[in-house]
Amino acid sequence: MPVLMPLRTPRLTLRPVAHADAEMLWALWEDPAVFAWVGDGSVPSLESVQLAASRYEACWVDHGWGPLMAIRTADGAELGACGLFPVAGDDGVLTGEIELGHRYSREFWGQGYAGEAAREVMRWAARDLGLTELVSIIQEPNTASRRIAESCGFELAGTRERTRGERSYRVCWYRWRTQA
Repeated sequence: MPVLMPLRTPRLTLRPVAHADAEMLWALWEDPAVFAWVGDGSVPSLESVQLAASRYEACWVDHGWGPLMAIRTADGAELGACGLFPVAGDDGVLTGEIELGHRYSREFWGQGYAGEAAREVMRWAARDLGLTELVSIIQEPNTASRRIAESCGFELAGTRERTRGERSYRVCWYRWRTQA
């Protein structure tokens, strides 16, 4: 069955990220608070965001799923990105797991957008893609993202040490499975 895009919630329009979104994403993500709990915590350069946007676009071509731009429908405000990401181990090799992740501009935190978008992506992943399991990998101190995952039905599967660059940190590994 073809996957119809964009996805819609009462407040959001979710559409695939394209390479053309790189500069807008960089403008949203140049705030150090947005990346405090991502990888080694450093703010990405425009060039690295351009590479990421290209990888995101390729993810859609290769898998039929990937990251989505989150846009507030009422006024067209671009809030950030959420969606499905292939999981790579510390060695960079893909594990076969699929992560539900998100990054929003700080001005949109605490308004329920992340949970609203996550629940819609989960419905789409199960209903249209036939996925039965997703993970969410969240740095242990990031209590806000942990609450979002738990409110969406993810269960803590354990914690792991991860290394990115020269930084090691503990992540909470959450897992969600469709109801049988």
